[in-house]
Amino acid sequence: MDGFSLQSVLTAIALLGGIYLLRSRTASRSRRPPGPPGLPLLGNVLQVPAKRYHVDPAQAYWGFYKQTETHFIGRKLTTGLMAAVRAGETEPLQQFEALLNMTHLLDDGGKNWFHHMGRVSASMVLAAAFGLHCPTGQEPDLKEVMACLAELVTLSSPSASIINVLPFLDMIPGPMPWRKRAQTYRKREDALYDRLITRALSGEASGMSTWAAAFASEDKPEGDQRQLMNMFTLTAGAMHTFILACILYPEWIPSAQREIDAVVGEDRLPSFKDRPRLPFVEAIVRGMYPSLPAT
Repeated sequence: MDGFSLQSVLTAIALLGGIYLLRSRTASRSRRPPGPPGLPLLGNVLQVPAKRYHVDPAQAYWGFYKQTETHFIGRKLTTGLMAAVRAGETEPLQQFEALLNMTHLLDDGGKNWFHHMGRVSASMVLAAAFGLHCPTGQEPDLKEVMACLAELVTLSSPSASIINVLPFLDMIPGPMPWRKRAQTYRKREDALYDRLITRALSGEASGMSTWAAAFASEDKPEGDQRQLMNMFTLTAGAMHTFILACILYPEWIPSAQREIDAVVGEDRLPSFKDRPRLPFVEAIVRGMYPSLPAT
C-alpha cells in the first residue's frame, strides 16, 4: 500500500511537471513579462535576490524590460513635456511650491521635514500631471496615491507571493489568494486613476495645461497614463537624500549660503532668474543626480 501511494505521488509529480513544461513551450511569449529565461518549476527565483537587489547594479536585473511600441510612444510624449519644462513653463508652479514648503518648514521648525519633502514633490507632479494641488499633504487623493504606491512596493517584492518561489502553482485555476490580491489592487488603482484623469480632462482641472491633457491630445482620450501617479517618488527620494547629505557633510552649506546672500540678498528667496549667477548652488543640484533611485 505504501509503495502504491509513493508511486501515485511520483506519478502525479511527473504529470504536473510534464504539463508545466508543455505549457511553458506552447504558451505565447507575449503573455509573459519580458526577462531572462527561468528554470523549470522554479522560474527566476534563484536569479533575483529577495532583498538588497540594488547593491550590484552591474548585474542583469535591470534588463528585464525590453523596448516596445508603448515605450517609443511614451518617450515621444515625454520629450514634448520635457521641452516645455526646459522652456520654463513649470517654473511658476515650482517656485510657488518651494515657497509653500519653506512656510511649512518654518511653521513647525522642521520637525516634519520628511513629510514636507514628500508633500512638495507630490504636489508639484500631481498638479502638473492632473491639476491636483496638495497644499497640506492630507488630501484624500494624495493619501490614496501614497497608499497605492506602498502596496505596489509590497506586491512587487520577490518574497510577496508564493508563486514567486513556486511559479508552477499559478497553473491552479480559480480565485487563488495571489490573484485576489492582484485584482483588488488593480481595482483600487483603476478607481484612483479614473478620478485623477477625469479631473484633468473633463473635471475642475479641464481648463489647465496638464500633462494628462497633453498626452490625451496625442493619444486616445482614454489612453492609460497611470504611471504619472508614480513620478513624484523619484523627486521625493532625491530630496530626502539631499537632506541626508546636508546632515552627513555640512561643511559646504556655509559656502552655498554665502553665494546666495551675495547674489540674492537677505530680503527675498532665490528664483530661476538667479540661476546663471549661482554656479556653486547649480553644482550642488547637479551633484544630486547620481543619487536618484535607479528605475
